[in-house]
Amino acid sequence: MITFNIVTMGCKVNTYDTSLLEQKLMGNGFTPSGENQAQVQIINSCAVTEKSSLETHRQVKKIKARYPDSIVVITGCVAQVDIERLKNLTGADLIIGNSHKTNFERIVRSFVEGDREARVFHSNIFKKEELDPGGGIESSRTRAFLKIQDGCNSFCSFCIIPFARGKSRSLTKKHLIERVQELVKQGFKEVVLTGVHCGDYEDDSQSAPFKFDDLIEAVLKDTDIPRVRLSSLEPIEVTQKLWSLFQSEPRLCPHIHVSLQSANTKVLQGAPETVRIPAAADSTT
Repeated sequence: MITFNIVTMGCKVNTYDTSLLEQKLMGNGFTPSGENQAQVQIINSCAVTEKSSLETHRQVKKIKARYPDSIVVITGCVAQVDIERLKNLTGADLIIGNSHKTNFERIVRSFVEGDREARVFHSNIFKKEELDPGGGIESSRTRAFLKIQDGCNSFCSFCIIPFARGKSRSLTKKHLIERVQELVKQGFKEVVLTGVHCGDYEDDSQSAPFKFDDLIEAVLKDTDIPRVRLSSLEPIEVTQKLWSLFQSEPRLCPHIHVSLQSANTKVLQGAPETVRIPAAADSTT
């Protein structure tokens, strides 16, 4: 029996990914435990800012100092974009980039069992096509996270996320509807639709363009989930159709987490408007 503990840093997508990693590890003979009992200490890292990256470095040093005999594994976005610094970081035993998360449990088991020939698993994230389904469940909660999409094609000058997560890719409507119904049968009362760039969601398997607001409409129509909640959206991606769904569908939680690069009124007023938000539909951030 190999015990493990996971520290999750960053966004809701990482929360989903942590749940998926837990399932993979438990399916491969690992047992979750408290931090003070874990033989394998895993940090699912965030690289959205320089501060968050440095916090990963601090976590590695702190955990290794507390539990020097444990194996410290770094995965997530820092393990994808900050690889050179991690290689030389004291306490970082095993580094698994997002490019290799699909094989995470096999890599960890092999390392624990003594195969130490390689300690860094990292490759071109833009070649990653798969999008691992099945995470997002926390047994202590009545809501589940559902990752509908990963990656980003925007390449904003201030943002490193495309290099950490790869190109935008989406799960199909069919899969997501089936997954929501599975969650309903498991007793979940709310599903949170999340992704790296939810507004870029698109199901290419459909005969006509099928975007994010189409998916929300389908989830409300074709599933029995009592509540649907949305994760982060760019303001320009809040469409009129989406506002109409908020007004007509009581199961759609009246909550939007809008990502803003500036809270300055003049800057925001200078941005082009595609949708005028009614005063009665103020969003909660």
